[in-house]
Amino acid sequence: MTIFKTFWQAISNVGIFPATETYLRRKIILTNQLAFTVSLAVVTAWITLTLGLNANSMFFGMLITAAIVYSSTILFNALRWYTFSRIWFNVTPLVILILGAGMISDGQVVSFKISMLSVVIVPLILFGIEERIKMLAGVALVVFAYLSMDFFAPIIPNLIVIDLGVIDSPISVGISGVLSIVLLVISFTYFQEIAHEAEQLLKYENHRMSVLNDMSQHMGLAPTEEEVLKITARYTAKIFRAVRAVRLGVDLLTESGDRVETFALAGDDGHIPLGSQWLTSETVVGRAINEQRLIVTDDARTSQFVDLQTISAMGFRSAMNTPLSTGGKTIGTLNIATKNVAAYTERDQKLVVQTASIVAANIQNRRFVSQLEQLLQQSEDLLLNILPVTIAKELKERGKVTPVYFENTTVLFTDFKGFTKIAEKLTPNQLVKELDTCFSHFDKIAERFNLEKLKTIGDSYMCAGGLPITNSTHAIDACLAALEIQAFMDDMNKIKKSLNTDFWELRLGIHSGPVMAGVIGEKKFAYDIWGDTVNTASRMESSGTVGRINISYSVYELVKDFFDCEYRGELEAKNKGKVKMYYVYHLKSEYLSDKLNRIPNERFKSMYAELQKQQDGKNNFSDDL
Repeated sequence: MTIFKTFWQAISNVGIFPATETYLRRKIILTNQLAFTVSLAVVTAWITLTLGLNANSMFFGMLITAAIVYSSTILFNALRWYTFSRIWFNVTPLVILILGAGMISDGQVVSFKISMLSVVIVPLILFGIEERIKMLAGVALVVFAYLSMDFFAPIIPNLIVIDLGVIDSPISVGISGVLSIVLLVISFTYFQEIAHEAEQLLKYENHRMSVLNDMSQHMGLAPTEEEVLKITARYTAKIFRAVRAVRLGVDLLTESGDRVETFALAGDDGHIPLGSQWLTSETVVGRAINEQRLIVTDDARTSQFVDLQTISAMGFRSAMNTPLSTGGKTIGTLNIATKNVAAYTERDQKLVVQTASIVAANIQNRRFVSQLEQLLQQSEDLLLNILPVTIAKELKERGKVTPVYFENTTVLFTDFKGFTKIAEKLTPNQLVKELDTCFSHFDKIAERFNLEKLKTIGDSYMCAGGLPITNSTHAIDACLAALEIQAFMDDMNKIKKSLNTDFWELRLGIHSGPVMAGVIGEKKFAYDIWGDTVNTASRMESSGTVGRINISYSVYELVKDFFDCEYRGELEAKNKGKVKMYYVYHLKSEYLSDKLNRIPNERFKSMYAELQKQQDGKNNFSDDL
C-alpha cells in the first residue's frame, strides 16, 4: 500500500514545481490523476476483451492508442506545457470518438457508444465542475461527439472490419457498464478530495487576509513608527508562515534620499539597526525603489545584486523586495526571504505588496503626526515665550483673554545710563549682542524669582510679580531679583574695566500697587499691564541712582522686615510731585548665610515658605467661593 501511495503521489505531482501557483497545482494534479486512471481503464478494457473475445486486433489497437493519448498528458505537464496539456486532454476524446464512428459505420451500435462515452465523459464533466464555463464546454463536447458518431458514419470510410456481434455482445456491454461505474466512482472520489483541498486553501487564504486586516487595525492604533515596525514583524511572519519567511526586514530612505538604513524586524524587539548603504541600482533594494515595483528572486545564488549575494551567503534563497510606497512617495522597501528555492507564489507576491502598502501608509502617517506634533510644540513654545502659561492656555481655549484687575502687584523697571553715547560707538551686531547678553540673564533671574517678564523698550527692561497668578511674596521676589540683577551688572562692569572697555551702568526702580492686565493685539500678541502703578515704577527707576535699587514707600512697607533699606526722603518725581523713596541694600543680616550679602539662610527660607502657605490658603478660600 505504501508503494502504491508513493507511486500515486509521484504521478499526481508530475509538472508541479515550488513556484507553481496554487490554483494551477489543483488543475495539474487533477489532469495527471484522470489521465492515468483513464489510460489504466482503457488498457484494462483492452486486456479484458482480448482475453475474453476473439475480436479484431486493430480495434483494440485503437484502445491502446487512446490510452497513450491520455497518458501523454502527464508528459506534457512534466514539460510545463500546461495549456497544451489541457487542450490535448479535452480535444483528443473527440478524435477518438469520430474514429470509432467510422469503424462501426455499418450500423447503430448502442453499446459501443456507451463504452466510448464512458471513457471521456467523466473527466470532461469533472473538469467542468471545478469551473462552470468548462463544465458547459465539456458537456457540449460530449454531446457533439455522441451525435458525430452517426453524422460522420457515412463520411468516414470503414477502416476496420469488426464483428458487430462481438462488439454488441452481452460481455462487451457488461464490461462497458462496469468501466463506466468504476470511472464515475474514482472521479467522484478525486473531486471530493480536490474540493476538500480547495476548501482548506480557501480557509488559509481567508485566514491570511484576516491577519492582514488585524495588522492594519493594530497599526492604526500604534502611537509611534517603532511600534508600527514591531507590528509589521509580528503579523508579516504570520502571513507568510507557510513559506517559512525566516528573514524579515525594512530599508528606510534617509531624509537626503541617497541612502537607506537597514533594519531587521524581530517581533517585539521592533527594528534592529543593521547599518546603512548608498541607494544604488546594484542592490535589489535600490532597484525596487527606483523602478517602483516588486522584485521576486527564486534563487539568490544566481543574483547579481550585492545585497542578495550577502543573504545568499547566509543560506537564504528566495526573496521578495517591494517598495514601501504611499501617496506617490516611496520611503523604503519591505524585504522577505526564506531558505527555500522558488518559494513564493503569485498570491504571496500580491499579499506582500498589500502588506507593504499598509506598512508604508502607517509609517508615513506617524511621521506626519510627529512633524505636526513638533510644529505644534514649536508653536506652543513660541506662544509661551510671549505669554504666561495661564494666559496662553486661556487664549487657546477661548480665542481671547479677559482683562483682569490685580489689586496687589510689584513692578520692576531697569534702564542703562548713558546708553545712547555708548551705543554710538558699537556696530549694530555688537549693540544687539550686548543687550541680548544682559536681557537674557535678566530673563533667567526673573523666572527664578517668579516674576513675569513683560517687555523691553530700547534699553529698558520691565517685569512684574503677583501676576498672572497672585501671591503674597511679589514685593520680596522683586527686591531679590533686583539685587541679583545689580550684582550681575557689577560683575560685568568689573570685567569690562579690567579690559579697559566701556561699560553700562544700571538704574533699577520698584513700586507696588494695583494694575490691569490683559493681552493686546490680534496677529502679534503681547501680555501687558496698565495703571498708575506702572507709571510710578517707571518714575522710581528714572529718579534712582546708578548702581542702586530705588523703591517706593508701598514696596518698603512690604519688605522692611526682610531687607536693610535707607530712607531717601520725599523726592520730586515727574508728574507725581514729592514721593517717598528708599534704597534697598540686601537682606537683613539675620537672614543671610554669606559675607557677600547674597545667599538667604534657612530662617529666611522658612519665613518665605510661610508667606506662600498663607497665600495658598487665600487662593483655596477664593476657589471655594
